[in-house]
Amino acid sequence: MDGWMARERGPDWGVSRRRPRTERVVWHEIKSAVIYRLDQAVKTAGGRGLLLEKYVVATAPQTDPVDFGAAVHAEASRRGLGRARGCMW
Repeated sequence: MDGWMARERGPDWGVSRRRPRTERVVWHEIKSAVIYRLDQAVKTAGGRGLLLEKYVVATAPQTDPVDFGAAVHAEASRRGLGRARGCMW
């Protein structure tokens, strides 16, 4: 899981940069997660890590962290999280 910032045009996008207190650019956090099974992680001949199969969950800006966690859990469950041997879920 990770959060990263995406830049978007603000309400004052076309206003001159010299004008103080303008909101030309607005930043929003995008939350994303990569889900993969450990048996799908391999290494190339050069030793670089590689995922054979992966699933990505990404949410819209300003999504509540609880909603993001629920989306990640739902996708992980769909991909077999609860069926893993020794799983405590």
